[in-house]
Amino acid sequence: MDRGPRPYLGRPLTLWRMLMLAFVSLVLLAAAPAPKNWDFKTGPTPKVSVSNVAGSVSIEGTSGDHVMVEAKVIGDESSPWTVEAHAAGNEVKVRAGDHSNHDHVELTLKVPEKSALRLKTVSSSVNVRGVKGSESIHSVSGAIEVAGTGNELELHSVSGQIKVSPSAIDNSNIHTVSGDVQLKLPASPDVKVRLRTVSGRLNNEGRTLGRSEKVFGKGTKEIDIHTVSGSVRCGLSSSSLRPCSPRPTAAFRLPM
Repeated sequence: MDRGPRPYLGRPLTLWRMLMLAFVSLVLLAAAPAPKNWDFKTGPTPKVSVSNVAGSVSIEGTSGDHVMVEAKVIGDESSPWTVEAHAAGNEVKVRAGDHSNHDHVELTLKVPEKSALRLKTVSSSVNVRGVKGSESIHSVSGAIEVAGTGNELELHSVSGQIKVSPSAIDNSNIHTVSGDVQLKLPASPDVKVRLRTVSGRLNNEGRTLGRSEKVFGKGTKEIDIHTVSGSVRCGLSSSSLRPCSPRPTAAFRLPM
C-alpha cells in the first residue's frame, strides 16, 4: 500500500548534530581553567627562571622593563596542575608542576631583550626568540629552539632536538645524548666550532669518533657541540644549511 513520500530527515538530523557539537564545545570551554597572567616590573636586565614538567615554554625578547607571563593549563577545572610566578627585585621565577600524566601547561613570556634566562623542563618544548642575555636551558625530552641570541648559551637535552640560530656569536656549550643538533651561524662569524660525537653523524658524513673542528674568521669565540648518538649539522644561515665541512682528526676516523 502506497503511503506517499517519506518525510526528509536530513535537515533535522544535521541541525541536531550542530546543536550537540555546540553544547559539547560550551561544556569544554566552561570546564577549561582560565589563563593566569602576571606582569612584573623588573628593569631592563632581569634574571628569569622557568620550570615546566610538560607542555611548552615560549619566550620572546622585547624592549621595555617588564616581564609578562601567561599560563594556560590544558585540562579541566579538576586538573592538579599548579602554576606559580613571583618576583623579588630583578629576579622572576615561574614554576609549573602537577601529579598528573595527562594535562600540561603552556607558558608564554615576554621579557626584556637583555634578560638572563635559566630554564628547566622535562617533556616541555622550549622556544626562545630575540633574547640577548645569557641562556641556560636544560630539557629531558623536549625540543629546544633558540633564535636571535647574542650571548653565552648552555643548552642540554637528553633526547630532544636542539636548533640554534644566533644573531651574534659568544662562547657556548651544546650537549645532547640522542637528540640531533642544528647550528646556523650568522654572516661573517668569528668562531671556532668543535663537534664531538660517539656514534652520530657530522654534517651527513660517515661515522666519526672523537672531535672535529672548523674555524671561521680568527676563531675568537668557541662553540662546543657534543652528542653521544645524535647527528650534528653546522653551517652558515641561508635557505639551505651549508655545512661547515669540518675535518675530523684522522686518528679518530672509523673504517667504513
